[in-house]
Amino acid sequence: MLLYSKDGLFIARVPDGDPYRGAPAGQQTLSIELFSANVFRVKGFREPFVRMSDLCRNSVWRLRGMDRLVRASGPISIAGAEQNEPPSVKDTPLPVVDPVVFPRALHPPVRDGSLDTWPAGRPLALMTEATAEAQPILVRLAYDTTALYAHFAVPDSTPLANAGDDLRLTFKQGDACEIYLSLDDKADPRRTAPVAGDMRLLLGVARDKPFAVVMQPVAPGAPPEAAYTYASHIGENKLQRVQVLAEGMVFAQPNPDDQGYVLQAAIPWKTLGVDGPPAGKMRFDVGVQFSYPNNLPGNQLHATWAAGQPWKESPRDVYVESRLTPATWGEAVFGK
Repeated sequence: MLLYSKDGLFIARVPDGDPYRGAPAGQQTLSIELFSANVFRVKGFREPFVRMSDLCRNSVWRLRGMDRLVRASGPISIAGAEQNEPPSVKDTPLPVVDPVVFPRALHPPVRDGSLDTWPAGRPLALMTEATAEAQPILVRLAYDTTALYAHFAVPDSTPLANAGDDLRLTFKQGDACEIYLSLDDKADPRRTAPVAGDMRLLLGVARDKPFAVVMQPVAPGAPPEAAYTYASHIGENKLQRVQVLAEGMVFAQPNPDDQGYVLQAAIPWKTLGVDGPPAGKMRFDVGVQFSYPNNLPGNQLHATWAAGQPWKESPRDVYVESRLTPATWGEAVFGK
C-alpha cells in the first residue's frame, strides 16, 4: 500500500518489501489476487494502524512517525541518476521513535508472577487483535550489571501451550515469548544482515518445563555443535549458535482464570556472550507467539512491538520466521 498526502505527495510504502507476496505473475497465473486495506485508530495508541488482507493472510501494521511529518518549504531539486534510482535500505531513514529506557534494578527482581519487586517503568504494549477492544500484551524489561530481566503479561485463551518436541523450534510449535537483542552498540543500525551480538531469545514452557533458547546467526567462538540450520523449500538460514540455556532462568504460570499467563525471566549477560549491558543505544524488539486453540500443531499469530507488524498471521515457513532483521527493531538505552 502506498501512502500519499492529501495533495498527492508520496510519503511511504507499507510494508517496505513483503517476503510473503509470492512469485510474480506469469503465464501460469489463473486470476488476480484480491487485496484490501484500511487505516484505523486504536484507543490507547498514538499512531494510526493499517489493516491489509489478501486471500491467504491478514496483517496489521503500526504507522510510526506519522505525527512527525512536516511540509518542506522552498525549492527542492533532484538531478541526474537520483531521479530514477530507488533508495537502498541503508539510505532509508530509521523510524522516528524515542529510545525506550530500561530501568535499572537495584536488587534482582523476584520471579514469582508479581511485580512487587520489579522496578517501576512504563510497559511496552503489543496488539493481539485488530480491534479497539483487544487486550494488549504488556512487556516490561529491566537490567542490572549481571542480567537482563523480562516480565510478559499475555492474554491467551490457551496459555503456555507448546509442543516443544525440539526446543530449537519452539517458535513454530506453540506459545512462546521472544526478546530480540543487538548487543553491539557500534553496529550499523541500517544493516540488512545480522552481525555478532544480534540474537533472539525464546522463552516459554514445553513438556511442563520452562525453557530459554538463544538463537545467534553470528557467534564467534561458539562450538561447532551449537550450529543449526533452519531450512525449507524457500531457503536455508544457517545460525552459528542455537542453544538451550541452563534451567532456572524462566518462571511462568497461567492466570487464575486460565485466560492468560505471566512469564518472567532473568538472563545473565555472560550467557549472551557479553560482560554487561552496552554503554550506548541498543536495538531490540519483543514478541509473542500464539498457539492454535485445541492444541492444533503450529502457530496461529505472532505479535511484535517495534518491527512494524504488531499483529499478523504467523508465517508457515521456518526459514522465513528464523531470520533476524535488526533494522526494523526499536532502540533502547539503559537507565542509571
